[in-house]
Amino acid sequence: MVRLGAMGDILHALPAVTALRNAHPEWVIDWVVEPMWSALLTAQPGIVRDTLEAHPRQPIVDGVFFAAARKWKRNLFAGETRNEIGALRRSVKGEQYDAVVDFQGAVRSALI
Repeated sequence: MVRLGAMGDILHALPAVTALRNAHPEWVIDWVVEPMWSALLTAQPGIVRDTLEAHPRQPIVDGVFFAAARKWKRNLFAGETRNEIGALRRSVKGEQYDAVVDFQGAVRSALI
């Protein structure tokens, strides 16, 4: 999944990802996102208020890749930016995905 943008954009994409997770729990689903939004995509054990028991929850996604696109845009030609983009490309390319879903439909998400 690729959806970098704002919190609301990510929240709007979550029902589709949740439907995929429910329909195919065996699939590995990863997401490329701005670092500040990664907490929206991971699940922690929760507490059921009535029983005060911890219940494990299935993660929404299996992995999160960080694409600091906003920061990169400000420093496009900096060596650090090139290094971070290269590291992201190598990480994502190494996974050998069967499919990619780009919920953003923008040039920067398409490049990722």
